[in-house]
Amino acid sequence: MGRASSNKKVARIASTGGGRTSRGRTPWLWYGGITAVIAVGILLVVSSRNGLNTAVAHPSLNDHWHAAYGLYLCNEFAPGLNDTRGDKVGIHSHADGLVHIHPTSSAVTGDSATLDKFFTEVGVNATKTSLKVPGRDEFKNGDKCGGKRGKIQVRVWHSKNDKSPAKL
Repeated sequence: MGRASSNKKVARIASTGGGRTSRGRTPWLWYGGITAVIAVGILLVVSSRNGLNTAVAHPSLNDHWHAAYGLYLCNEFAPGLNDTRGDKVGIHSHADGLVHIHPTSSAVTGDSATLDKFFTEVGVNATKTSLKVPGRDEFKNGDKCGGKRGKIQVRVWHSKNDKSPAKL
């Protein structure tokens, strides 16, 4: 009696798909599903990483950027510049060492967002040979500066990874 009921249980389990016949078939659908999940995961990782490396667009009317600046005059950094014109175009400073760029006019969007426009807003007059900062004497190429002849230079870091600034 015990043996007959065991055979019935085994037969019932085998009829539900756990029998010998399922062992001989390769589960292609399972392997295909796992492969598809892995492929989609790899594609998502690759596409998300490529999205991080896109070039930064020039400032537009909806942007609000900050860029650090400093004026090194002879042997010291000058205090931060303050907006003198009431921020007419959306490029100014609050004497905090930052250029605040949030264009309110197309005059300072794209390639028109220049250092010259910023200097106009904060009252700096700069040429290749001289620099006049509000509240300071005018500096000219060849003026004595710390016992040496001074030279007007503008330098910029094009990337946060640059080791030293490039001359403009």
